[in-house]
Amino acid sequence: MSYNAAHLRRRNVRRVVEHLLYHQRASRAELSSKLRTAKPTISQIVSDLMDMKVVRELDINAATARTPGRPSTPVELDGELGRLILIQIGVSNTRIALSPARLDVDADWQAEFPTPDSTAKLVDCIFGELANLDDEHAWGIVVSIPGVVDDEAGDVFFCPNLRWLNETHLPTQLKAKRDLPVLLIQEIRALALGEHLATGLDNFLHVDIDTGVGGAAIIRSKLYEAPGPLTIELGHNIIAGNDRQCGCGNVGCLETVLGKPGLLDTFAKSTSQKKPTWDQFVKHLEKTDTTPQWLCPTLTYAAQIIGGVMNVLGVNDVVITGLLNDLPQYITDDLSQRIAQNCMAGQFGKINTIFAPRRRLLGMAAVGVDRILIPHLTATTE
Repeated sequence: MSYNAAHLRRRNVRRVVEHLLYHQRASRAELSSKLRTAKPTISQIVSDLMDMKVVRELDINAATARTPGRPSTPVELDGELGRLILIQIGVSNTRIALSPARLDVDADWQAEFPTPDSTAKLVDCIFGELANLDDEHAWGIVVSIPGVVDDEAGDVFFCPNLRWLNETHLPTQLKAKRDLPVLLIQEIRALALGEHLATGLDNFLHVDIDTGVGGAAIIRSKLYEAPGPLTIELGHNIIAGNDRQCGCGNVGCLETVLGKPGLLDTFAKSTSQKKPTWDQFVKHLEKTDTTPQWLCPTLTYAAQIIGGVMNVLGVNDVVITGLLNDLPQYITDDLSQRIAQNCMAGQFGKINTIFAPRRRLLGMAAVGVDRILIPHLTATTE
């Protein structure tokens, strides 16, 4: 096969898989029409992908089969064989799942263990758990990482809550145990991709609030990319007058008041409670329907920074995931109003603040399909 023919073949395989990833299912005729590619070419690609058990045909409904002419059989990405090993490294726990080419929106993690205190221990724990899962069909590994991550190089530049991740090259450690491609993705970027895939939102800022505060964005259906690994570091914008020490080394970062420890610290100081739990914090807020004065500055700081980033990106939608979803609706409504007040676009249209569940698995699977499955398929089907 000539270079030009091989290049065109790779391009068409990618387009078929991407279309099925984002549109779930289509017939060969629909693929040919949507992708503007000859039917014989599409048919051959689909046949090859079926042979590799990446695409499967759906059963034709009996009623459809009685219609005049040959029925059009839809195809979709396979939802059974575990092609990707997905690993989320969290501050407290690490979770693992096997993902087929087509991952259900409601899919869940299959294994979980406390995150250890070194890369060597982490790798041992991961492969200890994988021994109990059917991962023999896996073509690659995708790892979600908190902190500052270079997705392309596979480097963890700075993870303030898991500093030992900065000291070793995790992909190399994983490949030493299993010779598979290993991809890293910053955890909030995975969340944004999952939200895009699940809802179809094309332009939005994604904010996740937990121990820290992270941000990512989808612009024109693509992850927003910056020249370097630092991308939308919402939590490390410094608030004037805030003297709290942040794990990044600076003083006054947003996440020292909006992250879980910061919220609990503000609650404790304002109510004279010693070491309150998150449940106590939520139950206290449920006793009233008005934002307490001690929480107002934190919501204002959050709205100013979120609104400022939305102004820079030029988006009208912000998706917020994480701990704030636990709070009473009057709190989330209050934050939504404050964000709208800080967005210039609010003068010309509606600002939508969407509180949503995390869809990290779906985003990680999408990354794996794009950067592991498709390259594997294009190399194998040439």
